[in-house]
Amino acid sequence: MSKGALKYLLSEVEPTQLDIPSAALLREPGAINVDQIRPLGRGAQGRAPEISGLCGRCGIGRAAVGPDGRVSPCVFSANLLDVGNVRSTPLATILGSPAMAERMRPKELKAMNRELPGPGFWALIQPHTGVLSQAQPTARGFGSDLTAIIECEKGPFFVKAMRNRPGGRRASLIRERLINPAVQPISPTLLWHADDDEWLALGFDVVDARRSDFTPASPDLPGVVDLVDRLGDLPIPDIARDWPESRWDRFAVDETEAELFRGDALLHTDINPSNLILGERGRWIVDWSWPTRGAGFIDPACLVVQLIAAGHTPEAAEAWAAGCRAWADADSIAIDAFAAATRRMHRSRADRHPEATWLEAMAAAAGAWAVHRGVAEVPGQAMT
Repeated sequence: MSKGALKYLLSEVEPTQLDIPSAALLREPGAINVDQIRPLGRGAQGRAPEISGLCGRCGIGRAAVGPDGRVSPCVFSANLLDVGNVRSTPLATILGSPAMAERMRPKELKAMNRELPGPGFWALIQPHTGVLSQAQPTARGFGSDLTAIIECEKGPFFVKAMRNRPGGRRASLIRERLINPAVQPISPTLLWHADDDEWLALGFDVVDARRSDFTPASPDLPGVVDLVDRLGDLPIPDIARDWPESRWDRFAVDETEAELFRGDALLHTDINPSNLILGERGRWIVDWSWPTRGAGFIDPACLVVQLIAAGHTPEAAEAWAAGCRAWADADSIAIDAFAAATRRMHRSRADRHPEATWLEAMAAAAGAWAVHRGVAEVPGQAMT
């Protein structure tokens, strides 16, 4: 095919309609440039809007409120990056919430605009995918080098991949692969995995779902509580018995207090609206990057902090957590110790990264919970 003919071909079809290795080849130095119509509004041509079509500046000096009250970082991100609803939560609270900050944080903006991997990656996964037709990056999985919906001969698949380099991120992807058989009742099924010297990749079943809404009066809340409760019912698999939870230990007063966080429950430990996804056909917990073994109340307790950050009072947040049996059966002394340790953990993180407003919001939520439990001072007042 001549260079001129190739230019004509690309003016007629989107580059993502080409097989992925060919599209990557076209981006090599000396080749012609390609681009695609932004998949938003009329440019979507009847397809569902796609997060990767956003400019990456969502929420910076702007926000949008839809006719149904839903708030998003910009007009084009409505229904894609919703962060709350003014009918149940004041606009100022939403704009200052961790959900809004999360949608603006640099890692997510980078995820929206990142380049697809080169031909070597697609050759690695092709035995599992067959002929590739489209790769659509997603905004989930910000700790990964790639998260994308892959349209292909044997798919589609949700693919999560990282560079094969020593360290915590690589270890977290391996844990996610190992734990999947044990969490499939509430998590998308891992269908295949692949690795070589450069990449590790996981291929999951694609589920049609959206992030949950944690704000007060949200209709999602009963389903969210049900998911966390079902998580508490999962038996601990043998592989997780060697993964004791210890991240809160250094924020406990002493080892005796840290012992209160021990247990034989399977924990997710990253309960947040993006990881609890809801659809018409089911509900799932995703991003099992660091599952551990510990006290069963820890995941409901993490939900409490997230609910407070979303605008609930501590009392209301704990009332929702009471729908989880692991919370209802827990020793209040252990919950008090965990609330105090969680406050110290979030304050430490916020102080280390003062530019991250979402960390400060989480520290404020954890602080409010600790005050409610009577294990921290009210700002400006001494404990009696």
